[in-house]
Amino acid sequence: MTRALSSDMLTRASALLASLLVLSIVAYGVFILLMVQETAYRVRAESSIRALTGELGNLEGAYLLAEESVTLERAQALGFVEAKNIARVTRSANAPSGLSLRDDLR
Repeated sequence: MTRALSSDMLTRASALLASLLVLSIVAYGVFILLMVQETAYRVRAESSIRALTGELGNLEGAYLLAEESVTLERAQALGFVEAKNIARVTRSANAPSGLSLRDDLR
């Protein structure tokens, strides 16, 4: 009887250890797969950043060229007019709503 119990416990213990070993191996494989996937995502993101940085440089250059060509005469030729009644909304500590309309030019 004692031998049967110890044999049964030994079988259960070895089955438990075997299942823990299999579970550990599967978890290790999943973690390795996730690390490889994250590394691939990071490499892809870095290459996108490099491409966007180059594109941003080109856009900045185009902006600077366009900014140099803006003059008052060209703006008027394009139909822009100078603002006459300028009012701005500011936040006031005294107003109950927190905003007030002020006309600074009058």
